[in-house]
Amino acid sequence: MLRIFLIFYFLFLLINGHTQNSKITAILKEKEIKVDYYEMTKAGSKVLFLPMEFGKSEFTYSQQDAIKNLKNVIIARVDLIYSDFPSNQDFSQLTKKRFESLQRILPQLLDNPNIEFRKVRQTIAKTKEVAETLEHGFFIY
Repeated sequence: MLRIFLIFYFLFLLINGHTQNSKITAILKEKEIKVDYYEMTKAGSKVLFLPMEFGKSEFTYSQQDAIKNLKNVIIARVDLIYSDFPSNQDFSQLTKKRFESLQRILPQLLDNPNIEFRKVRQTIAKTKEVAETLEHGFFIY
């Protein structure tokens, strides 16, 4: 009986992991938005920012307190914000790792088909020093 349970449990984990990875793959295929500088939408929305450092795929600090703010809220959109430095490079692997980090702390986001996911590349930075001053991470609306 225990063997059967373990088999079904591991199958569930495998299928669930594949579904979430499929969602990340689908997000990666979506066209990114290019803006000079990202400005948080102010259309009466509450916004949670989960920062990441320039060029990194892990969150800047523990997000446990921030995640508590997402209980019992309806999430409409998640924007991944990053800079275009070095200019016109392929950031798909870094973007994938960033979404995987988000998935680890908030797996339910990727399960929700009603949430819009956007990738926003800021193009204003012409030097690494400027790029490091820009926001990088996730804005959750």
